[in-house]
Amino acid sequence: VDSWRWFPLTKDSVSQLSKEDRLTFSENNNTINGVAIFTESQHFENTVIVTLLMGDEIGIENLLAKILSISKQQNFKRIQILTKLKNLPKQMGLEKKLTFHLFEKNL
Repeated sequence: VDSWRWFPLTKDSVSQLSKEDRLTFSENNNTINGVAIFTESQHFENTVIVTLLMGDEIGIENLLAKILSISKQQNFKRIQILTKLKNLPKQMGLEKKLTFHLFEKNL
């Protein structure tokens, strides 16, 4: 995601995200239990955009803790989370602000 524009995950895009250190994982017992992408917003000042791609509750908690730490180190004031996941950990203090649907129509 680049602000509100979604891009497909391909081998090349995943490789580029990894090189830019924007792709982060959570692991438990040598198994990936969470994946997220974070991007500095080009439209909102001091904001990082996190795209949670997948994860179980522990994986998401680990990812959010890691991203919160990185955000504090880099002086971000706001974190926006985009995800298709239905449930996020309640103890993280997350507030659901907006539900939206994106549609694509070929004209």
